[in-house]
Amino acid sequence: MVRGGPHLGILRGSVVKNRRLLSVAIGFLLGVYPTPPAHTDYEEARPSGGALRIGDTIKPSIINPILTSDTISIHLLDLIFNGLVKLSDSLEPIPDLAESWEFSGDGKVWTFFLRKGVKFHDGTEFTAEDAKFTYEKVLELRGPISPAAVERYEVVNRYTFRAVLREPYSPFIYAMTWPIAPKHLLEGEDLEKASFNRHPVGTGPFKLAEWTDDDRIRLVANQEYFEGRPHLDSVSVVSYGPRDMLWAQLILGKIDLVTLIPPEHFLFVRPPKFKVYTQTSPFYYTFLFNLRDPLVSDRRIRQAINLILSPERIIEEGLGGHGQPCTGPFLPDSWPYNPDVVHPHDPDEAARLLDQAGWSQRGWDGIRIKDGRRLVISLLMDTDDELKLSAAQVMHQQLWEAGIDLEVRLIKPEILIDQYLRTGRFQAALLQFNAGIDPDFARTFWHSG
Repeated sequence: MVRGGPHLGILRGSVVKNRRLLSVAIGFLLGVYPTPPAHTDYEEARPSGGALRIGDTIKPSIINPILTSDTISIHLLDLIFNGLVKLSDSLEPIPDLAESWEFSGDGKVWTFFLRKGVKFHDGTEFTAEDAKFTYEKVLELRGPISPAAVERYEVVNRYTFRAVLREPYSPFIYAMTWPIAPKHLLEGEDLEKASFNRHPVGTGPFKLAEWTDDDRIRLVANQEYFEGRPHLDSVSVVSYGPRDMLWAQLILGKIDLVTLIPPEHFLFVRPPKFKVYTQTSPFYYTFLFNLRDPLVSDRRIRQAINLILSPERIIEEGLGGHGQPCTGPFLPDSWPYNPDVVHPHDPDEAARLLDQAGWSQRGWDGIRIKDGRRLVISLLMDTDDELKLSAAQVMHQQLWEAGIDLEVRLIKPEILIDQYLRTGRFQAALLQFNAGIDPDFARTFWHSG
């Protein structure tokens, strides 16, 4: 399982910032990878030991690699468990619990050769049985791979695990990042009700020491970790509810790290009390057109909007400089990304296209008109993203300067999806998409077939 999302954190003594990316693509794509500032004032040494105390506003959910899908528990999975493979800084698969792997010439059979002597936190050795158990359960629950894609999983021997696919599937290796659960503790259990969910046991660098009734979690270093003892002695998570309370605990020094901090709060985050780090989040903002709409079905309108909008200006004015342009649905540091592709910003060419489409006249307010109708684009977006709204405000200004009126409508996320997007009742929408780590992930959204 590949996890990620807009992640912005403040660390007492150091501050973690999240990068966001922004891109405009011809015809239908305006992406933003939203991101806080990309710099740090510190090159720090890494002293050994110490405890990290993380604060959050939401209580953790269960911690079970087969079921967990939300809250900070997702991030704790990475500390407690391992997958067969993990991702490098450039998002390429590298060995984790599997030392190596190979696949058949037809791409249907993947064989993983596992590390020997790796122990779960209770002392039981990890084997191919655990991999088979986990991935079969994940398959039942429709995890990252469709059940139709996998024919079967096999235990070749104690340290060799095999997956047989019905057809070649190039992103399959990324599904093997899904963390492995211990078969001996979960086999035959009701996964939803298993005591394991509050007493997780994995192979990872940290193991659970305490989970209190008020949902305070403390992890301690796994001294026997196969890659060596982790740097920290312990990691703790405490939930405080309202964000104001969370900030107060940070200022008082009772926690070290908080996440999902809005950019306007950076004004209060200054050295020497805090440090700032940058992390790119795997999301981009998309200006999505409904091609069934009579107005934006005209390619010249879409192309003009694409040429008018400047990602650099949106990032600077709307996101406070906390972003990074992109030119497609791939992370800039990932292998599918093409740095030679650039986004064209040409208001003059946009004006020519609009004139050609018949929107050559201007009204008293500067907005283009055609047959007595003003050139207005209705843009829907959800109510839960202040950064997205800030970006939309800058888009409104850029388009107004070019003679296009952008009407922004804020709608609750569940209503936006069910009543507007799925039914096609929209002209344009500003949405957030996962950039993914393989071109096939982008194909899910953008392929017309």
